[in-house]
Amino acid sequence: MKHADPSDTDLVLLLEIFGPLYREHVSSLLPKGISPARLRILAALSEAGPLNMSELRHKTGGSAQNLTGLIDALEREGTVQRRTSDRDRRVVLIELTRARKDEILKDRDQHRDEVAKLFSNLSKTEKIAFKSSLSKLNQQLESGRRP
Repeated sequence: MKHADPSDTDLVLLLEIFGPLYREHVSSLLPKGISPARLRILAALSEAGPLNMSELRHKTGGSAQNLTGLIDALEREGTVQRRTSDRDRRVVLIELTRARKDEILKDRDQHRDEVAKLFSNLSKTEKIAFKSSLSKLNQQLESGRRP
């Protein structure tokens, strides 16, 4: 009898947990007009602050053409604004508008509260181990290393 590779089982478990969590999060944003692509842009700008198009493209993984169209739409809606860099007037930065930034922070806090409820049954030691494991996996993915 062939046994499942532990890494296959781990991957299935990871997907079983995060798949529904991701779908729930995305479905809560869709009524607000936030697609997964827009969410990546908003998250990048919220975390990093103003970015030029190249930096934003790197952080979101989007194509230049698609990203330009999304930024144009977000700018028309008053979600982001373009401005020239104080250090180099040739560089155009994209940033969240003040009103949108406040709304994103409020939504993020609400989402964090919901996630905290999800982990409320774990002990402090289990939470630390889980966070450590996820950090290692994330570092591995970001560096492009495969096991």
